[in-house]
Amino acid sequence: MNDTVYETETAKLSIIRAMQSNMFAHMLFFPERIDHFAVLKAQGLIMVNSGLADDTFNQVFNAKLREHPLAIIESTVDYFKRESLPFSWWLSPDDTPVTMPELLAEAGLKLTEKNVGMYMPIADNAFEQGELRVERVLDMALMDDFAAVMLDHMGHTEAAQTYFQWLSMFNFAIDDYEQLYVGYLDEEPVAIGILTLHSKVAGIHNLVTRKNQRRRGFGTAMLQELLMRAQIAEHSVAVLQAQKDAVNLYEQLGFDPLCDFFEYALPVLEE
Repeated sequence: MNDTVYETETAKLSIIRAMQSNMFAHMLFFPERIDHFAVLKAQGLIMVNSGLADDTFNQVFNAKLREHPLAIIESTVDYFKRESLPFSWWLSPDDTPVTMPELLAEAGLKLTEKNVGMYMPIADNAFEQGELRVERVLDMALMDDFAAVMLDHMGHTEAAQTYFQWLSMFNFAIDDYEQLYVGYLDEEPVAIGILTLHSKVAGIHNLVTRKNQRRRGFGTAMLQELLMRAQIAEHSVAVLQAQKDAVNLYEQLGFDPLCDFFEYALPVLEE
């Protein structure tokens, strides 16, 4: 193999692994710090049980299944069935065995979402500050504004409202690697985003604009703000997982596709 190609492929593999690690750190930040959650790390995977009836908050990921993988998958499905909880199983590029999609299907799980892992070098880029006033969430009032935008996006379900009630009581610290931001137009919270500074990359997560304020560039403005803050924190690579309909937009903004992430779930939670 050509040395240049080898170095390029090696660099890409390094970014994929950092992206995965960043995503897992993002998914674990609140569950590992809030008593309402149970985080189980056993049998070569990680399970998060929130006790809430929403698969957004109950997740399985980072599977490294070496012996009897189907039995482990089936026991995991049975665990959530016994708890009467829906859950999502996130499949990442480094998960094993490589037959995981077939094994998940055999256990009754269905593919529900595909996200594209994307990255962009940011060290030498110039990002424009938009018209939004962006504040980092460090108190209850800002957390309430963050939740208002997310609930507008997710819906005001009992599970989602309970989750954000827990977060409103969270004691944020300035040196947290998980940083939540709210963008204001005048005094109205219109956009949010999370910057996860972990695994030597800057992860962009939960970039959301309030429904009645979309198509006005506020999501892009929030993204630019998060990338600027990542630069200030001396991170040179930004990563994100984009839904299919957003890939072209992120490519226009300078991100390149790199890998795929897949979400599986039970089609109907059985009684």
